[in-house]
Amino acid sequence: VNGNLRLFIILFLLFVIQILLILAGIEVNPGPSDDIDSSQSSINSTDMSDFGELFSKSVSILHLNVQSLAPKIDLIQAEYSDFDILAFSETWLNNNHTDESIEILNYQHPFRRDRGPHKVGGGIIVYVKNDIHAQRRIDLESESLEAIWLEIKFKDKKTLLGTFYIPPNSGPDIWEKIEYSLDMASNDNTINYIMATGDFNDNQLAPVNSKITPLLSQFSLTQMIDEPTHFTESSSSLLDLFITNDAHIITYCGVGPPLLDQIRFHCPIISLLNFPKCRQKTFKRKIWLYDRGDYDRYRNILSEKNWDSVINLNNVEQFTTEITKTIIEAAEKCIPNKMITVRLLIKYKVLDKNKSVQKRFKNVPFNGP
Repeated sequence: VNGNLRLFIILFLLFVIQILLILAGIEVNPGPSDDIDSSQSSINSTDMSDFGELFSKSVSILHLNVQSLAPKIDLIQAEYSDFDILAFSETWLNNNHTDESIEILNYQHPFRRDRGPHKVGGGIIVYVKNDIHAQRRIDLESESLEAIWLEIKFKDKKTLLGTFYIPPNSGPDIWEKIEYSLDMASNDNTINYIMATGDFNDNQLAPVNSKITPLLSQFSLTQMIDEPTHFTESSSSLLDLFITNDAHIITYCGVGPPLLDQIRFHCPIISLLNFPKCRQKTFKRKIWLYDRGDYDRYRNILSEKNWDSVINLNNVEQFTTEITKTIIEAAEKCIPNKMITVRLLIKYKVLDKNKSVQKRFKNVPFNGP
């Protein structure tokens, strides 16, 4: 009898707990909801495998309006280091940022163009993997135009890649300089392909008054992105573009998820080229041995910092840079770290649970191995 009573009490308690969970709105075994909008869910496994296969063997390019590069350099390296070429606009860099402070492992010395010592905002930078031959083409650039042109060689093909940042509400003179720059690039008879990317601040979702559209027609160029890349609380627009003179060299072009969760943000644009990726067997990476850190010392270093001098900085960029610098320098003193050599592993996380990549595949056979 006692055994039966004990079993009855256990079953009754389990029943009560089940009722409480239901009343509290907690599901015992939560799973994916059937009414999730398919446009907000991950792309299907077939599409994802297609992208992964292409990414693993194609030269890849990513552009992002990063809105201050220096504080995000570690996050960029963690998230985007599998791309072959990284182009960023609105870097907000100046003479206080050395090349060494913004280098990314396994990439060449960065190609950069800052706005200037007495100007804020703007700026562009391009990172190219060590195994890709690239050289700056300053002859195609203009003193008052925020642009970087690189000549990149893929096997026996020479390609020009331009990266642009056009400030909002730019006057006609800027677009005349872009026209001149594109004209010089188009007239270089040694070049096989022309590509350009960047934040042009020319909304292609409302192209009635577009400044870039007539230039595309003039130089027989194609703009490959067709989804919004910039979002605010109440609007979306297509400002970040990828342009080429030959759409057949593009096997994939799309929009990825943002780097950070923000109310206002740009999404990265991703392009995969119909050129085989250079096989990099190994690469360097810095790792932190957190289990061996001296965290008492770490806290002491941070508590001894004169934070008033940081808080009183009027420039937001200097404020974030100083905080980041202080935290990282303290960590390097208190947490053992080392450089290791690892084998290349394609790991770019294109999707998460509630974000999808807007994609467009071209029906072009891949010419790589």
